[in-house]
Amino acid sequence: GHLYLDVIPRQILLERASRVSHWIELSNHPDPSTFRGFLPGDSLHPALGSILGLIGGDAIPLLLDSLRSFETWADTRPPEVSEPPRAVGGHETALRDVSFTRYTSAYTLWMVQRSLDAYRALSADDRRSVDRALAGTGCEALFAYRPRHRLGKQDFKLVFEASPGSS
Repeated sequence: GHLYLDVIPRQILLERASRVSHWIELSNHPDPSTFRGFLPGDSLHPALGSILGLIGGDAIPLLLDSLRSFETWADTRPPEVSEPPRAVGGHETALRDVSFTRYTSAYTLWMVQRSLDAYRALSADDRRSVDRALAGTGCEALFAYRPRHRLGKQDFKLVFEASPGSS
């Protein structure tokens, strides 16, 4: 979706992926008059289960491999390194039984922290609701992950913060 903001990628999306372009437009500029309300009992649309299963089966294992690789690097970084580089090497991972090497990015931890922080800020009842919705999708593995390191931003750059549990 962020490529839609650049002139050339936007034109390519408009020409080759009009449905994706339409979805991006709707996401960026929703029409409140078309909202038909929430599903009864705060239930999820049945199609969402398939989407969450795809995310949990494909994306979450890739994210977790990347997080583990970055944290292994961070465990042994020199103490004076307060800003992680954009990439810290590569790691082996797999997607649908196809193995490959992927670069290890610090930014992955930064992005995952946002989801983990939002999840952990929920009340116990709300977390249980999320857990029920994600059960069996593979997505629950992400919310069970406990990072050993934490990143923040300073002057628009990623920096290490105090690790979770340290004082």
